[in-house]
Amino acid sequence: MSIDLMDKDFGSKFHIELSTTNETLRIMSPFISYKTASYLANCLKNKSMDCTIITRFNREEFLQGANSLEGIEALLKSGASVYALQHLHSKLYIFDDRSAILGSANFSMNGFFKNHELGIFVKEEEAFVGNIVEYANQLLDSIKYAGDFEVTQDRIDEEKKQISELISKRTSKSTDYKNTHRWGAIINQDENEREKKKIYGDNIMDPGF
Repeated sequence: MSIDLMDKDFGSKFHIELSTTNETLRIMSPFISYKTASYLANCLKNKSMDCTIITRFNREEFLQGANSLEGIEALLKSGASVYALQHLHSKLYIFDDRSAILGSANFSMNGFFKNHELGIFVKEEEAFVGNIVEYANQLLDSIKYAGDFEVTQDRIDEEKKQISELISKRTSKSTDYKNTHRWGAIINQDENEREKKKIYGDNIMDPGF
């Protein structure tokens, strides 16, 4: 039983925990890289586990390469269930409801192996891991309640078409304009608006939160 601080080796720890995971894997990450997605997709082909992933589905992030649409597609084809959540910022990895990694690391090569990240690794701490699992379950239930925001192959194919048309007009990843199209569940939007109004009032410019 342990709760350990992590400031490195996120990728190695994920690999070790995944190797002994047989039933359920849950991932929350705003950004997914193709390499990490392909690695997991190959693992899932050899394991009959239930894998659920929550991520963002923002066109600008696909256009700039911050999030990999091809990686999401690889995960979908490997049997993973993928859901889209707007404004997601949590990074969480739960293995068989017995251990978890949570912190700042996205499911990407940079997050796992390059960036300076910070998080905690929890294992065989029944109460603590139970709270994390409950949070994940409630979030997924909220996404499903908000509407049909499970990513499908048709959704990916349409997004690929849109991106292909847009990217041909760009000379670089850095542009003077941003594509604001995003798709995914919005949770507690009314509550968020009330809190923003309470803090910033009626006349202040939208801070873009």
